[in-house]
This record gives sequence, C-alpha cells and structure tokens, in this order.
Amino acid sequence: MKLIFSILLSLVIVFSAKAQYSVSTNASIDVAHLAVSINTSTANATISVMIGENLNNRDFSIGFTEVKSDADIIITDNSRESDFIIVKSRLSEADLSVSYGEKLINPSVTIEIIENGTVNFLVFNESESFDAETLVLSLLPIINAQLNYVYDVIPYWGLEEVPVVEEEQEVQVLEPTYYSGINLTHWIADLQEDKIQLDDNSIFYIYDEDRYISKLWLKNNDVVVTPTEVAGHYYITKDGGIYKEAETLRAICVKGL
Repeated sequence: MKLIFSILLSLVIVFSAKAQYSVSTNASIDVAHLAVSINTSTANATISVMIGENLNNRDFSIGFTEVKSDADIIITDNSRESDFIIVKSRLSEADLSVSYGEKLINPSVTIEIIENGTVNFLVFNESESFDAETLVLSLLPIINAQLNYVYDVIPYWGLEEVPVVEEEQEVQVLEPTYYSGINLTHWIADLQEDKIQLDDNSIFYIYDEDRYISKLWLKNNDVVVTPTEVAGHYYITKDGGIYKEAETLRAICVKGL
C-alpha cells in the first residue's frame, strides 16, 4: 500500500512547542525538588559539566536575554512561583553530585556560553545571588534531557503543547521517496523543528514523537541513514562521540538522493 505523508496548512489548530521553565536555587532543602552537592572537584561527581566560552564539541549552547518572554530558562529567587526548586547541599544530604569547570576530562556534558549569535537556549536571570553554580544547577533539567533522562531524581523537563492557530494556506502533500545514500556518513546541512536536510540536499521530515531528540542536534553533526521496514521511512543516527551513546530518530524522506 502506498503511503502518503501530508502536511495540512489550512486553517486548523496545531500545536507549537514551548520549552520555558523557571527555577529557583534560593530555598530551604526541605521544600526542594532536588538537593545537589556541587563543586569543581570531579572526585564524587555523578555528572560533570564543562561550561565556558569558546569550547569545542559542545553538546548545546546558551546565551542570556533581557527579555523574559524570550527565555527558555528563568532563574529566580521566588521559589513559590518557580517550576523547579534545586538547592545546593552537603554531599551526605544530596540527591546528586555535580562538578563543573572550563577544563574537564571526559565531561558528561559540554555547554558553551555565547555572548552574541545563535544559541540553543536563552537564560533570563532575575536572581540576586546568581553565580556559576546557580547557572549549572538551573540547567540540570536540560542537561538530563541531553543525557536521555537517565537521572530520575532530576525534575523532568520536556516540551509543552500549546495550541495556536495557523493562517489559511494551500495543502501540501509530500510522498515518501527512496533514498540511496544509506549506510554512509553524511552531515546535517540544515536543521529545523520538523525536518533535516543533509549535505546531499536530501530532505527528511522527523516523526512528531522523535522531535525531542533532534531539538539538541546541531548543524554539521555527522549522521548515518538506515532503512526501516516501511518504504520511504528511515532511521537517522547521530554519533554521540567518545563515551556518549548514539542517538537515533525516525524520519520520512520526501526528497531523495
């Protein structure tokens, strides 16, 4: 049976992704969602975070904004109105141990701070006690998402679905097509919320339920495409690099090689 992949752009209610959350690190441990021992020593660290400017092989990047509504993460001192309360704690009382610094060997996650330019996540700070440790603590939900939610103790962060109305446009119908560049290394030439374009100009639409995976992917990442059991549908796998697991999502090829 021939499968047809349709993108309906007529006047309908669709769902857009909203990823903003607020976090407070200024509260007592008895009301916190997560207590963390954090320092620059990697001796007892469960998670090690390399964070700084001009870093190579970053997992994701952050920047700062003065517009609260534009931010993905809001750091606040108001624990009553924040989504997450994450506090510093002694190691013996902590749920998790975290180390951070600009020079770490084999960190769990590498985060680049960018002053100007495009970033993966924007931070809005309204905390008077803001410092490097506060920043790392506030990023833990996103770090855990980057690590495929391996740490259950970290508050879950994911995409919320918010209904919005699209303007009326023509209906575009895209048919799955054959892709001949399988089992070869390609790189991502363009990456949008719903689709990936490779260096050979092939285009793949990402499964809705797999878009949380590609959200943290970057242009120029190396990927390998392999077929599924359904014609025109493929697995796209990004190499995680040394000491990291590869990530695989499903996508439909609409422009083949």
